Amino acid sequence: MADNPFYKTKEAEFKIYALAFLRKLKYLDYELIVEEDRAAATEKHREEFNEQESQKNQDAQTEEQEKQMDPLLKSAKIDCTVGMIARIVREHKESKTLSYFPKYHEVFQPHDVQIEEFTQKFHHDMKLRNKEKTNTILYCEKVLNDSERQAEHESIVLIDKFTSYRKHKFRELQNVKDPDHFDYNGFKKELYSQIDNLEDGLMEVELKLQESLQVATTNFTERIKKVLEEMRNKTSAYIQEVNQEMEQFAVALKAYANQEYDRLNHLEDDVGDEGNNLHDDIIEIMGDPDTLNQNLETSKEAIDAKINEVESLIIKELNADWKATETRIVDMQHHRNRTIVKEVVKTCDRFKKEISKYYLVLMFLTNRQRSGCHREGEKPLCLTYEALKLNCLVYYHTCTLVA
Repeated sequence: MADNPFYKTKEAEFKIYALAFLRKLKYLDYELIVEEDRAAATEKHREEFNEQESQKNQDAQTEEQEKQMDPLLKSAKIDCTVGMIARIVREHKESKTLSYFPKYHEVFQPHDVQIEEFTQKFHHDMKLRNKEKTNTILYCEKVLNDSERQAEHESIVLIDKFTSYRKHKFRELQNVKDPDHFDYNGFKKELYSQIDNLEDGLMEVELKLQESLQVATTNFTERIKKVLEEMRNKTSAYIQEVNQEMEQFAVALKAYANQEYDRLNHLEDDVGDEGNNLHDDIIEIMGDPDTLNQNLETSKEAIDAKINEVESLIIKELNADWKATETRIVDMQHHRNRTIVKEVVKTCDRFKKEISKYYLVLMFLTNRQRSGCHREGEKPLCLTYEALKLNCLVYYHTCTLVA
């Protein structure tokens, strides 16, 4: 029976306790339970029964509050402070035992009110700081995106400028008076040179963008770090306030518990009826003052440690959230930079390959006209850019078929 929760200081009390708290029990020791016996047992343990029902309702309310928790508290990483003290007391054995004292809640009430005020102010301040942090991140991402769009526009202008120049150069071929003495190699080198200039221009745009993004990111990082430092400081200040209030509560609870111990000891033989109204765990720790004070001290130390763990948890989650955001932005920039550089090189190489193709077709058509290898009635050599593109397609298609 040592570990049986229904075992009382006297084994005869077992049946009465079972009748009072096992409401669905129909038979006990092979005998049908009559309602008169259940009612008498319930009345005898009325106070303890009401207290347990109250605790169940409180736990249900706490669970419901957590389900309906303000999403802004979760975003600010401070949802763990909702019902913090009640949760700590509920989850720690010695602290929960002390909560069975008849006037525990009466002693705790003024401290609970003060802690709730601290918590509400803390929630308000942290939500404001978190909103500032979120808006700063959004603004930074907008600045970065705007800078990227501006750089993209500048790159498009450079590419359009080159393509216009290329068309202009091919149009100049139409005005060549003496094709036999025209410097075709020089023509090709000049276009290649312009492509090199285009590549340099595109790389310069990208370099300036990276410098601009680096400055913007650095400034934004400093602003975020400042906000995070304020959030950490407010968390530390809040935890300190709660710890100080719980220190005062621990003193008040110790004084009440020892007064209760002295009062019950002075009752001597008359303690029986009043002792029946005490929770089993309270009766156990009230056996001697050393056990009582040891339980009080253990509870105080555990609550202090758990409150400090909440501070560590909040700061850890704030830092982890910021680290993830910072990494995401930096990785996005690095990926974009690598992609753009590859695209610049690829675009310029494509332009050079096109020029090489057009050059080969130009040489083929020129040599063909020089040798007179053209059909009767064929128009003279057309050296426009559009014609070269068309001839290039025909030429490479023919080469493919022959191969």
